[in-house]
Amino acid sequence: MLAIVIVLAIAMLLACNSTYSASSDGLVIVPSFGSAAVQSFSFNLTNGHVSTVNSAPPILGQPTAMVLDPSGTYAYAAIVPNLGSSGVFRSVTESSIATYAINSDGTVAAAGTPITMLTLAGGAIYPVAMTIDSAGQFLFVADQQTNDSSGNAVPGTISVFSIGSGGTLTEVTGSPFTVPSLLTGPVTIPNLVGLAVTPTKYPVLNTQAVQNAECSLVQQLPPSTPEYLYVTDANNNWVWGFTVQSTGALQPIGYPNNLVTFPANSVTTGVAVDPCNRFVFVTNNLSNNVSAYAICNSTSPARPAICDTNQYPEGYLVQVPGSPFALGGGPSGPNGPTVLAVDPLANYLYVVDKQSNSLSCFRITQVNGGLAPLTTATVVTGINPSAIAIRADDNWVFVSNNETSNGFGVVSQYELAPETGILTPFGTGIETDNFPTAVVVK
Repeated sequence: MLAIVIVLAIAMLLACNSTYSASSDGLVIVPSFGSAAVQSFSFNLTNGHVSTVNSAPPILGQPTAMVLDPSGTYAYAAIVPNLGSSGVFRSVTESSIATYAINSDGTVAAAGTPITMLTLAGGAIYPVAMTIDSAGQFLFVADQQTNDSSGNAVPGTISVFSIGSGGTLTEVTGSPFTVPSLLTGPVTIPNLVGLAVTPTKYPVLNTQAVQNAECSLVQQLPPSTPEYLYVTDANNNWVWGFTVQSTGALQPIGYPNNLVTFPANSVTTGVAVDPCNRFVFVTNNLSNNVSAYAICNSTSPARPAICDTNQYPEGYLVQVPGSPFALGGGPSGPNGPTVLAVDPLANYLYVVDKQSNSLSCFRITQVNGGLAPLTTATVVTGINPSAIAIRADDNWVFVSNNETSNGFGVVSQYELAPETGILTPFGTGIETDNFPTAVVVK
C-alpha cells in the first residue's frame, strides 16, 4: 500500500511540473490581484490541455494590468500599493511597472525591481490599461482619474516608457502626459481608462486562418507610417488622439490650433485598433454599444475610402456607417461592455461584457468597418470578466475573470474557428490564484 501511495505522489508531482515546448505548446501568463502573484501555464496547441509551469515570486504590489512585448520575451505588469491589510504582502509605496522575463522553458521570473511611475505634482497615479507598439519600442499606460490627499480630483494621464535592451524601461521626457485644454466646449476632469496604438507593420499571415485581403494583398506599411495613440475618456464620453513622436512623446492630433476629440457614447471605456491599420473600435459601458471609426492615415495602403473621399486630417477618426453598434443584452438586460480585442488577422471583434458575464462576437465588414453579430453572437465567460487575449495563430482565446471561488480564480479558454470566428468553450477553464486581473498569451 505504501508503495502505491508513493507512486501516486510522484505522479501528481510530475503532473504539476509540466514541460513547455515552444514548437508544440502555447503559454498563458496570468497576474492575480488578490494574491499578488504571476503564474504561467502551458497549453498543447493540438488538444488544448493545460498544465501549470510556475509561479514567479510574489509581486511587490497588486497587479492591475499586463501586456506582452511583440517578441514574447518580456511581460510588463502595472502594480499599485497593496490596498488590503498591511503586512500581507511586501508592497511598493507608489504605482509601478514590474518586468518579467519569459524563459525558454515557459517559466516567468522577475527581471530587476519595479520602476516607480512619475506623477503629477501633488497627485497620485493609478494605472488601469497597457499597450505596446508593434515595433516593441514604447510601453503606453492609461492612468485613471484619482484624488489627492485632500480629496481633490486629479485628472487621468498617459504614462509612456521607452523599452531598452533586456526589457529595461525608461519613462520618456514629459511623461505622464495630460490631455490638452480644448478651445471650445466644456471638459470635465478626464478619466482615461483605455488606450490602443496603431500598427507600423501588418500582421504575419497564418495559413490556418482566413487571409484578410484588405491587408494581405497590398504592400506593407512604409517605414514613414506615423503612429497614433487613441485613449478613451470615460468622463467626457469621447476618444482623444495623439501622434507618437520618435522619442515616445505624445502630441495631440491637431495641435496647437485645431485640437479635436472624437465623440462616442456613454461611459467610453475600452478601445482596440484593427491590426490592418484601418479601424478603431470603442466600447460604451453605459449605453451598451460599440462605436466604430475609420482611421485616416494617408500612408496606409488599406485605409478606408471614406478618408480619401472627404480628405480628413491625418490621424482623424470618422465614425463608420451604422455606428454605434448595439450589443444584444437580451432578456437579462445590458451587457456592460468593457475591454475588447480584434483577432490578429482583423476579421473579428470580441467584446468583454462584464455585466452579463459573456463575450459578444462580431464579424468586421472589411470595406467600411461595420460590425455584424456572428451566428453564435455571444459565449459565456466566468464571473466578472476583466481581460481578453487572442493568440497570434488565431486559434485560441483566453478571458480572465476577476472573481474568486474557494480561494481560486478562473481564466476561461476557447477554441477559435478562423473560418467563422465562432468561439467554443474548452474545458472548465484554467484555475488560478484569486482575482486574476489580466491575461496574456504567447
